Amino acid sequence: MIKIKIIIIFLLLSACGYQLANNEVNTDIYIANYNLNGDKYINKVLSKSLSRSKNTNAKNEFTVTTFSEVEKTVNSKNKSGENVNLTLNINIKFEIFNNNNLIKTLELKDSANYNSSNNKFEQKQYERVLIENMVDNILVIFYENLIEIE
Repeated sequence: MIKIKIIIIFLLLSACGYQLANNEVNTDIYIANYNLNGDKYINKVLSKSLSRSKNTNAKNEFTVTTFSEVEKTVNSKNKSGENVNLTLNINIKFEIFNNNNLIKTLELKDSANYNSSNNKFEQKQYERVLIENMVDNILVIFYENLIEIE
């Protein structure tokens, strides 16, 4: 009975045209160079993503300059003055060049609210995960805009 269920699930998933969202890659985009300015951790996450789009056979070649910043603000404190609720704001400005001509400037923002933790190590790790997720969200919008430029 279990084998039949596995076979049915396999047939349904393979026949329905299911694809991962990140599997669709536009091969006409080539980011030849990128200059990253601002927050070091955001730049590290951006570098990983931008280096993946190095398709030298693409017809559209771009150079991208970024300016990134992260801001952590306190929303509320408890009676003893400790931070209880925080907001993490990310702002990334993209300048897109083609043949040394500025084509488009994008300023993309994302924010997230979260509760403070007593364990500062865990809180720092959680903030890093939040930053990675927010940068990924911003990059989706960036790539959508880049595709429209073609």
